[in-house]
Amino acid sequence: MTPRHTRTARLAYVAIILVATLSNLHADPTWADVPPRLARALDLTPRLSDAIDAVRNILLFAGLGVVWIATSRLRRPGATLLRVVIISFLMSGCIEALQLFSPVRNASLIDVTTDTIGGLAGGLITLAAFALMNDKAEKRSYFGIPSALFAVSYGVATIMEAFMPLFRQDLLPQLGGSIDDRIGRAIAAIRPESITQIPLIDVLIFLPAGAFCAIALMEGGASTVAATFITICVAAVIYPLVEVVHGVAAEPIILGAALTHVVAAAFGAMCAAGAMESFVARFAVRQRARIVALAYSLAIAVWSWRPFRLDLSSAAMADQFTSSHLVPLKALAERGDLFSVTDVVAQGVLFVPLGALLAVWPLRVKGPLRGVLPAIYLAVLLEAGKIPIAERFMDVTHILIQSAGAALGFLLLRRVGYKVRGELTDTR
Repeated sequence: MTPRHTRTARLAYVAIILVATLSNLHADPTWADVPPRLARALDLTPRLSDAIDAVRNILLFAGLGVVWIATSRLRRPGATLLRVVIISFLMSGCIEALQLFSPVRNASLIDVTTDTIGGLAGGLITLAAFALMNDKAEKRSYFGIPSALFAVSYGVATIMEAFMPLFRQDLLPQLGGSIDDRIGRAIAAIRPESITQIPLIDVLIFLPAGAFCAIALMEGGASTVAATFITICVAAVIYPLVEVVHGVAAEPIILGAALTHVVAAAFGAMCAAGAMESFVARFAVRQRARIVALAYSLAIAVWSWRPFRLDLSSAAMADQFTSSHLVPLKALAERGDLFSVTDVVAQGVLFVPLGALLAVWPLRVKGPLRGVLPAIYLAVLLEAGKIPIAERFMDVTHILIQSAGAALGFLLLRRVGYKVRGELTDTR
């Protein structure tokens, strides 16, 4: 990256943090109210709201760590990581200091800590990703890039969906208490008949997770039987566990949903394991990359356009063009729940593999289809496609997050030495 691109990327993410943390601040310069707010900021008594804020803050500042490390030369990785930690600490301190002058926001020393931890975590994850991709650069791959990128990225997105499902609106009563108390109440509220509540759309969402996991394991040398078995075991542990843990957010535990997620992932693993040998024998690597790019794009489209019910009323269509949908980050700034966190993570990670694939197999080497641009076009298309869909809304923020995810995947592979192997659309 050129120095100009580096500065632009970093400043853009700093702007995202400032918008996300200082929106609706309602600044009040009255000094008399600052001491009690400062006392509240120094109170380290754990609260559930602090736990939710902690998750949001860690993820938000982890993005800063990712962007900073990804745009650094890394001659001295340790020094660069320390710089990320210091910047995260100072930025968070300034933000919390400004919140002392807000009657509607709560400054907190805990937030400074979690923000700093987030920057450190993002930096460490990025350094680890560079090391992992560099290690895999010379190893065999089905698509020209590590299949683990698809497995991990899509898997994380499904975990976010399982934790905060998009279409579950019947929440348990918010009675307060600790995290353990809330999960305990959710377990106590389990209804045996919920085993029959099968979210059919989730089958389409979770099936690719099992398929990509099995493919990644086979690419690493596992047999088809071992890859299938390991994938089923992982799904059987993770998805039911997440279904239980999301009781902390007052989400009811639905036995049918947990079963559906495991069965869908298992079926995906079995299908992939059974078809991969003939698939590899029949198609060259460029053709495989083209097929997986199309299949993955369709999977994201299913993710974006569910529940596939149209609402063509003029009122519904007009509501898609309000400021909440068109102003970047406004919709997220208006929410303070965990869904806003899981939504950001899922939307970002889903596009990382597409960006990585385009780093090796661009649609075109030059012109309007070069580099990561096709992934950005896809993000725009998917959001525009939500306009006539009931229960969904277009959000410019999603386009920004998805584009950032694709850019991160693209940059990740380019930084560790992956070269362009040819145009994806070349039929030779």
